[in-house]
Amino acid sequence: MNAYAKLAVAAAAVLIVAVIGFNLLTGSSTGSGAPSATPGASARPSPSATPSASATASAGFVCEDDLAGCAGPLQAGAHGSSLFGPRLIHYVTPAGWTNSIDTTTIYKLDSPGGGTSILLWTGVSIEDQTPTSCEPVVMAGGNSPSAAQWVSYLSSHRGLVTTTPAPANFPGGRDQNGQSMDISMDPAWTQTCPGHTGPEVVFIAHTSQPSAVYGVGPADKLHLVVLDTASYGPATVLIEVYGPSDEAGFSAAVDLARGVMDTFVFGCGPSAGYGPCGGYPASTPTPTP
Repeated sequence: MNAYAKLAVAAAAVLIVAVIGFNLLTGSSTGSGAPSATPGASARPSPSATPSASATASAGFVCEDDLAGCAGPLQAGAHGSSLFGPRLIHYVTPAGWTNSIDTTTIYKLDSPGGGTSILLWTGVSIEDQTPTSCEPVVMAGGNSPSAAQWVSYLSSHRGLVTTTPAPANFPGGRDQNGQSMDISMDPAWTQTCPGHTGPEVVFIAHTSQPSAVYGVGPADKLHLVVLDTASYGPATVLIEVYGPSDEAGFSAAVDLARGVMDTFVFGCGPSAGYGPCGGYPASTPTPTP
């Protein structure tokens, strides 16, 4: 990941948002729209397609930060997580994409060439960033926040510039209350984190091991989708898209990511169309809306 949108704060200091490093990782995102409510027909696998759950990465591939569980390079077709939240995400990619992280709380997909990434989180909370500390501490009342709480907090944060939230739901789940927005740091924001030069806004607290926080710095952009997924327990899922920081590169990155995100399925049931779980076979044809 880039060097400016992640911030590792553990004492051992090398893990950041599921990525080892002690600098903010550049988050990039673009686009003002939201993932479409239903994947296009061309994006869906055929009724007989069976997602391949991420298991052991291809021989010779090292998962990001040496974290075990990722699938590595993906062939064209349907795929699913083996660990993330728990195993209720299915999607379709063309050839060349890579699954570089697959843990119970973080899942990451990288585009061919690595210029664009899609980072999914679950089990994270709103970070309590103070003027003197950026430790991964959950904000009071922010434990396991809903999609609405996330949107309210980010939209009103004085250090962030956000676009108007737009609806963003995916097949396979009910009452997701999904919202999407673009996020960048307000140029007037001056707060820094100990040990770092330059201002930054951290807003995600990952209190599981490894504990870390995630946010944005100057010139960073994120395209964020946040949704409630009852199938997860319930839980909230955050999806971040980032890539190049220039406007044209950012727009291209989000457009590329949407080609995959439009196939995301959270949960099970006839609306999922693919992804065997809960006794619903992947071979069952997708109903026509």
